[in-house]
Amino acid sequence: MAGLSPRSEGYTLHTRKTTVWVSRMPKKTSWEDLTDKEQDIIETAVENPDMTHEEVAEETDSSVSYVGKTRREYEDHVEVTEEDTGGGAGGAVILLILVLAALYWASSTGII
Repeated sequence: MAGLSPRSEGYTLHTRKTTVWVSRMPKKTSWEDLTDKEQDIIETAVENPDMTHEEVAEETDSSVSYVGKTRREYEDHVEVTEEDTGGGAGGAVILLILVLAALYWASSTGII
């Protein structure tokens, strides 16, 4: 799938505790525990929620039954998180503006 690595950051697997249906808890409880194929299936399904099992299977080179099993077991437990890819550049720009303003003020008042 374009733009996603096999082990994309920004995905976490959360389990839901339940006292009645313990068997519904996923067997694997962290994103890193999933196989590359399971991660591909879940990434594709989460990024394209309208895709059918057949479409996800074709996209990930998987069987339809494996896609269905994987989606049933893990899809509801995945939380997509946004990553800050700005690298803090916004804060650096603000700091630069403040420093320049302070220098301008200092030079206009004769301090420097």
